[in-house]
Amino acid sequence: MRWPVPAAASSPVPAVLVKLGPRDADRVADLRPYFGSVPDPRSRQGRWYSLTAILLVCACGVVSGARSEEHR
Repeated sequence: MRWPVPAAASSPVPAVLVKLGPRDADRVADLRPYFGSVPDPRSRQGRWYSLTAILLVCACGVVSGARSEEHR
């Protein structure tokens, strides 16, 4: 049987949450309507994921400190 591995003490997630500050539900913006209004230039054939979902994942990466390969 496999057991879940706990996150390392050096995990960057708590540090990111501290940077975000206190979370107030009245001040948190829902990005879905904004990303939903972005026109999708891709052909309808072969799409597996909506552009909104892809942009939301990208936004999560940016908020968590992800950088492109050329900046490593």
